[in-house]
Amino acid sequence: MAAELEGAIAALAIACDLSVITRSTRDRAARRLRRRLRGELAARPFIDRAYPPHAEALAPADETIVCRCEEVTAGAVRGFARLGCLGPNQAKAFGRPGMGPCQGRYCGLTVTELLADANRQTPDAAGYYRIRPLIKPVTLGELAAMHEMRQQPDQEH
Repeated sequence: MAAELEGAIAALAIACDLSVITRSTRDRAARRLRRRLRGELAARPFIDRAYPPHAEALAPADETIVCRCEEVTAGAVRGFARLGCLGPNQAKAFGRPGMGPCQGRYCGLTVTELLADANRQTPDAAGYYRIRPLIKPVTLGELAAMHEMRQQPDQEH
């Protein structure tokens, strides 16, 4: 529900930027949504403290694979830090963690924690993966078919 509310707030901002709605309309609608969002997120600090990630999941042994998609170990991530890697996005260039099909959804928190610990910084300072939109490969045939569809006159109208 929180993501849905955040999306609605973002949609209002876009509508306002495109002059579809006024600022006052945006602000009035967003105020109600933000109030609901605060209610949805009120328990989050308690949940985060009551159910923290298992310590070994955030600081695994060197031989443990932390990025299953790219088969990157915890030891490799620590090695990236020794080479000067400061954050997860930079780690992608060192050894591809977070670049597989899951886009870092499984390994992101662990890679952040490993780099933060190795570089003696907070996880917030290390950062998190910039999530990219999912991309589905398209064949040349599919691209050509799209072009052909656009070139044909509309037969229904």
